[in-house]
Amino acid sequence: MKKAIISLIGGAVVFVIALLVFQGLSTTSQARITKSEAEQLATQQFPGQVIAIEFDDGRYEVEIANEDIHYELDLDAVTGEILKLEEKQAGLPNNSNQQEDNQVVDDNTLASGELITIERAMEIALEQVTDGVIIELSLDSDDGQRYYEIELETSDQEIELDIDAYTGEVLVISYDRHDFTAKWQANMLPIAEAIKLALDDEMDGTLKQIKLEQENQKAIYEVELISNNQEIELELDAFTGQISKREFDTLD
Repeated sequence: MKKAIISLIGGAVVFVIALLVFQGLSTTSQARITKSEAEQLATQQFPGQVIAIEFDDGRYEVEIANEDIHYELDLDAVTGEILKLEEKQAGLPNNSNQQEDNQVVDDNTLASGELITIERAMEIALEQVTDGVIIELSLDSDDGQRYYEIELETSDQEIELDIDAYTGEVLVISYDRHDFTAKWQANMLPIAEAIKLALDDEMDGTLKQIKLEQENQKAIYEVELISNNQEIELELDAFTGQISKREFDTLD
């Protein structure tokens, strides 16, 4: 008799567990927004024609294009929240004065006024993201087009901008809050001050890149400079500004 009761109880437990699993799966399935709903949510915020949409790993990846801007965004498939967004200007012309990709920008180029200054590039970035903190900046080139690539953080997301190095136009802006972990901490030196310290240390240097990194549980600014046919790499304590490392390499 006891065995029969135990068997009945065991069967009931298995049935309840199976029912809960089924209900959980059913709820999850019902909670996911449809592809059509994802398209509608996307185009309500970003006008244009949906040229691609795909479901992948719990999110919808959507591409929208209009005459001026190309959008790429990731939407949470349950909440519809935008997890990641990238905006690209459509049909941007190449600057006729742009230099070859492999040419190093030296002091004379910067002084000639052909490029906007680093300070102006940072101003433009902060005008776009008023509550942001700049944690990385570099001067790059792609297909003959020179641009400043700037990364910022806010309280809940990471933003990257590509800014035309000649006109100051924002070419690309992307937002990402998926798995966001902030690097910036209170009382850190602003990036502009870290740049000044690096350039004061290497008076003839031109900034190539600076970024905030966590290394061995320490926050540091990694700085790359160009000076007299040399590439100089510095590491500065992000709180004190003390230079802890210097490396010199001759450019080919």
